[in-house]
Amino acid sequence: MASALRVSRTLPRLPTRTLVRLYASQPPEAPTKDKGPKTLVHPPSPPVEYNRQRSQISSLSKNPWVVRAVKAIAPFMGYYSKTTTAIRETRPMYAKCGERLERETDFLYKECALPPTYQTWFQFTLLHVLILTARLRALPPDASRTYQAELINHFFLDIEHRMRTVLGPKAPERIVKGYLNEMRDQWRGGGVAFDLGIIDTDATLAGMIWRNLFASRGAPPPQQDGKEKKVLANAQDIELPSTLYKFVVYVRRELKRLEGISDEDIKLGQIGEWGTVSSIPAPEGAADYEAWQTTGQTIRSGGKQAAASG
Repeated sequence: MASALRVSRTLPRLPTRTLVRLYASQPPEAPTKDKGPKTLVHPPSPPVEYNRQRSQISSLSKNPWVVRAVKAIAPFMGYYSKTTTAIRETRPMYAKCGERLERETDFLYKECALPPTYQTWFQFTLLHVLILTARLRALPPDASRTYQAELINHFFLDIEHRMRTVLGPKAPERIVKGYLNEMRDQWRGGGVAFDLGIIDTDATLAGMIWRNLFASRGAPPPQQDGKEKKVLANAQDIELPSTLYKFVVYVRRELKRLEGISDEDIKLGQIGEWGTVSSIPAPEGAADYEAWQTTGQTIRSGGKQAAASG
C-alpha cells in the first residue's frame, strides 16, 4: 500500500480543465459591422503599371549582351506588332490622364468646391480620356481603332483597381460589377455629349462639363404644385459660369495642342504634357461674389438671377 502511494505521488498531475456550459438562452456573438466604403480624402494610388515614378533599373538591363539578345528575340515574340505597340504606348498616355487630379487638387477641391470622392476623380479623368480619344480618332484607320480600344482598356483597369481600393477587399463582386456597369454608362453618355460639344458651341461643351463633373450644380429645384421655389444662391453657384469658361478654354486648347503633334509621335506615346485648368485666366468682366452681392441680387428664381425684394 505504501509503495502504491509513493508511485502515485511521483506521477505528474494533469491540469484540471474548466468546463463552460452554454445555455440556449445565451445571446449569440454580435456580428462584425460592415464599415462600408472608406472615406476618400485623396484618390487611391494607381496600379504599378500606371505609376510614372521611375523604378529601379535591373542590373541585367545594363548588360549589353542581354540587350542584344532581347532585341533579337523581340520581333519573333510579337513585341512590335500593331496591337502590342498600341498596348505599350497607350499605357504612358493614360498614366498622364490618370494623374491629372493629383496635379490640380487645390483648384478642384477648393476653388471649384468639388467633393473629394471617387466620382470626382472619375469624371475629371474621363474628360482627359475623351480629349485624347478625339486625337486618336484622327489617326490612320489601321491604328485608330486599336489605340482607342487599348486606351479605354487601361482606363477601366484603373477604374476597377481604384474602386476595389475604395470599397475594400471584402466588397461583394455584384457591387463591384454594378459600379463598373455604371461607369461604363457614364463613359458612353459622356463621350456622346463631349463629341457634340467640341463640334458645336462652347455652351454645349460647358453643359456637358456642368452635368458630368459638377453634377448639374445650381440647377433650379423642380416645381411643386405649379409653384416656383426660390432659393438663395451661394458663392459657388455665382462663380460657376466663370469656372466653366476655364474648362471650355482648357479643353479646346488641349485639343489644339494635340492636333499639332504628328501621327507618328502620337503612335509612339509622345503626347507632350497636359496643361492645367487653373492656369486659364477668368473671363474679362467676370464679377466676384462680393461685387455681385452689393447689387442685391441674391435670389435665384427659375434659373435666373432676380433682385431681392424687401
